[in-house]
Amino acid sequence: MPSWAEDRGRETLREAAARHLVALDLADVEPGDVLLFRWRDRLPAKHCAILTGPAQMIHAYDGHAVVETWIPPAWSRRIAYAFRFPAIRPDPAPASSPTPSPEPPS
Repeated sequence: MPSWAEDRGRETLREAAARHLVALDLADVEPGDVLLFRWRDRLPAKHCAILTGPAQMIHAYDGHAVVETWIPPAWSRRIAYAFRFPAIRPDPAPASSPTPSPEPPS
């Protein structure tokens, strides 16, 4: 349904991203960050991409394949939000067995 975001009157895609990702200022984006695009002022963001370089992204058009492409000026003007994947915490180190006491000198 093309009007899924407008029907709710909310920023559905932004809300979902904010539940799972870390919000960023647009000036702080780096490769690997997620961009959300708004096609018109006052409409919700409805398209997302992953930034792969200073002006490149991976995304999919409706009914087309996933592509890596340059971000043209018409698209960069429509970036509404940016998010970063949260840092992955390493697994805690397994509890080690106590170190044996050194043997007294003979």
